[in-house]
Amino acid sequence: MTGERRNDTNRRGHDVTSEFNDQSDDVPQPIQPKIYQRRNGLFRFKFPHPVLCGPKGVIRIMPDHPHEGECIEPPDPDQTLNIGGPLGPEYPAAIDAGTRPLPEIISISTVLSGTTSSGKNPTISQSFGGISAYDGHRAGIGCVVTDATWHHFVNINLVGEIGTPGPKGLGFLDTPAGQGHFEEIKAYYRNLTVWLARPQRIKCMNARLSWTLVWSDRVMEAVLTTADIKVAEVDVYIFRIIGQHARDVLGRFAGQCQSIRLVLDLVLQPTIPELIPEIDPWIPEPQALRKRFDGIDWFDASPLLDIAFGAGLVALREAFPIPDASLRDLETERVVDIMSDGARIGLEQGFRSMASAGRLVQRHMRYGNSAK
Repeated sequence: MTGERRNDTNRRGHDVTSEFNDQSDDVPQPIQPKIYQRRNGLFRFKFPHPVLCGPKGVIRIMPDHPHEGECIEPPDPDQTLNIGGPLGPEYPAAIDAGTRPLPEIISISTVLSGTTSSGKNPTISQSFGGISAYDGHRAGIGCVVTDATWHHFVNINLVGEIGTPGPKGLGFLDTPAGQGHFEEIKAYYRNLTVWLARPQRIKCMNARLSWTLVWSDRVMEAVLTTADIKVAEVDVYIFRIIGQHARDVLGRFAGQCQSIRLVLDLVLQPTIPELIPEIDPWIPEPQALRKRFDGIDWFDASPLLDIAFGAGLVALREAFPIPDASLRDLETERVVDIMSDGARIGLEQGFRSMASAGRLVQRHMRYGNSAK
């Protein structure tokens, strides 16, 4: 806690010197989130881990503290558990026949050189694992998040030290800039509750979010102002507009990562599950997929996600045209079935539109060959 190689993430605030209670001001520590991506010629996504994706984008800050711990990835992931008897592998195989999920570092914290924190030895510049996560749902068990310090959740690091006069008695609440930082940290807390929830509870959350989006002013103003709209009669372009508006509305309070996750989990997984490995940036990319992609993005198929989502929302509005309070008790599986049926209609139109564009490309290729 006092050595030069301690994990001291304190950032000097508005003082002349480095102080221990810099942890209680409105200046956070910066972090370096791991970025996940999927690029295969049809889809191109780049996101942080879902717990570090907020309404304002990538969450790149955390509260600072003079002596943090460290998150590490397991040096031997093949151990078996034996607590009161054999319990099987510590990290089970994936239930989807994919790569076995393992804990991974999802953000890096840094230590500045020369931080003293009230008389402690000056630090040596270094970096360490600040947050790690484990996607146990892919193995049929629970998810986990490990943080390098519980001080990322403690009042003294958030809203100041009680009884301390001046700014360090208010923490992030002291200034508008600090309040903005606090909103990002609170987004991290919300994301944690979603990540740690059971799969069925997450599906329930997504269903209720979809119902909320149907009645949001943005989506209703776009095209869903009437209950007479029928999913089988809507143009593919309209589906896309509805999906774009809905994902933007969701992204403004839940983050863009959550909008992608909702479409993947609630709409595409029940509809075309074989497409998920090619789209989902948070699961290991299939080796065959890497070999097929030559690095050139000829097409952008991401509108298919908006089309599928928009069609699912239209189907939900068609099935339940009135925002009755009793619909809060609507069964999750019923919502999933309705949205999946709508998504299939939208995707059929989307694939036809994409095929039409492909035929246009082929026609241009013939023109090019005839000009030789």
